[in-house]
Amino acid sequence: MTVAKDRRPTPSDDELNRALTILDRPDADEGAVDAAFKTLVSLSPAPAPSTGFARRVTLAVHRAPLGEGRRPFAEPLPDWSRAAALAAAVAAAGWGAVTFFGPLGAYTLARIVEFFVRAGLWVLVSLSTALRLCRAVVTVAAAVADALASPAVGMMLTATALVSGLSLITLVRLLSTEQESSRWQDRSSLV
Repeated sequence: MTVAKDRRPTPSDDELNRALTILDRPDADEGAVDAAFKTLVSLSPAPAPSTGFARRVTLAVHRAPLGEGRRPFAEPLPDWSRAAALAAAVAAAGWGAVTFFGPLGAYTLARIVEFFVRAGLWVLVSLSTALRLCRAVVTVAAAVADALASPAVGMMLTATALVSGLSLITLVRLLSTEQESSRWQDRSSLV
């Protein structure tokens, strides 16, 4: 994007000094004050957007929430409209097959519809079974979590951990002393 250069005439230093003098006088007439302001404005640079202005505005527009019932530009159609268009195309193709091929087309179309109905029912039954199984697992997990979260079970788990740790330490000591005693017995038989 290119910005047009400022083509306003640049006043001379004399015009600038005269404009400032007019603005400093309290008794200056209104027409002279207006002309002095026009001279000062002509000296100011032309307003131009800063670098990256268009990118920042575009990002802000994309991030801003839209009003109710509005969609962003270039958004694809909703899923239901795509599904409706696909269903209409399939229905038109089926009607064309029935019309063109007669009874054979009708039989083929009926078999295709039957296949998709059976496949859809199988998917629905599978999802229903999966949801029931998931619900049962969640119920059992919640019951186990509630039971484990009680203070009595917490104390029991702590005691079990302590007893297990002490048993392990005792077993390690017992095995290490047995190995040492067997080494001494092996050495005494050599003498």
